[in-house]
Amino acid sequence: MSILSKVMSAHTAIRGASKRTFARVQRDTLQKARAKCIKKVRENKAWHKDETLEKVDTIVARDGQGNYSVGVKYGNRYLKGIFDGGTYLENVHESVLDEVFDGLAEMIEAGECDAAIKEAMDANLAMHAKH
Repeated sequence: MSILSKVMSAHTAIRGASKRTFARVQRDTLQKARAKCIKKVRENKAWHKDETLEKVDTIVARDGQGNYSVGVKYGNRYLKGIFDGGTYLENVHESVLDEVFDGLAEMIEAGECDAAIKEAMDANLAMHAKH
């Protein structure tokens, strides 16, 4: 008899399942969500300045002309509508990329993205509630 079989026979509530029957989703506070967004921005800045070799959750894409498109993520979702109704800043030249990262961090910290963060939080909770 395997160790697992012994444990299962001793504790009759333990059983095999193909799908979890509970969810442990806890909603972040707005402060914690802001901090997570800011952390992603700062990690991307460090990565683009070659100050880290660690893989980052990229919020930047380079276009065919050598400019960048930049967004802000909470979790795996880009914050919608934070740039004059748009989700991304486009045509960002590399020479101002660091300033853009700094400005994004300040913008998030000042609460200017709170509505979009709350929307992303709600979408994440709704997605987890379905499982």
